[in-house]
Amino acid sequence: MPTKLKTKLEQDLHPFALDVVKGRLLSFDPSSGSAGSLPGWALYSQGELVEAGLLNIPRSGPIHVRLQALEKAVKELPKPDVVAVEAVSHFIKGFNKGAVNLHKAIGVIQAACQCPKLVNVAVISWKKLVPESYLKDDDRDAIGIGYKAVQQAFILEGLEPPPPPWEDKTWTKNFDET
Repeated sequence: MPTKLKTKLEQDLHPFALDVVKGRLLSFDPSSGSAGSLPGWALYSQGELVEAGLLNIPRSGPIHVRLQALEKAVKELPKPDVVAVEAVSHFIKGFNKGAVNLHKAIGVIQAACQCPKLVNVAVISWKKLVPESYLKDDDRDAIGIGYKAVQQAFILEGLEPPPPPWEDKTWTKNFDET
């Protein structure tokens, strides 16, 4: 076990690392629903990717309706031992309605999971792991966010992390569509 926890992720994940290694992690690429984005999610069990997808919520309409749909969709997912959500900056230059709605969506996701074990994964930390050929998509982002939490949990427990899901040929279509 490392003596000094350097990153915010290490600090947040340290108390829950064994829960990730032995249990289920549910990760999210948050969104409040828009023409170009839906919330992505990925489920890991004992460090292995089990399932991933998009939450089907309205892409337009009043924000409160989209957030209610988000809450319902999150509650239908399997119950995790730990939740990982992409960390989004709290510092917004000027008023940005999209960013405000994104923060609302993050709050809904965190509350709807009803899981006290929560970690935030910085964009820069998980994007370093994906292959150069990576094609951005919300469910793929959730897979990358989750894998970063899994990788870090295994390291914190002094274990060799499992290989990234995109190295598994059965998941290649999720990352390298040709």
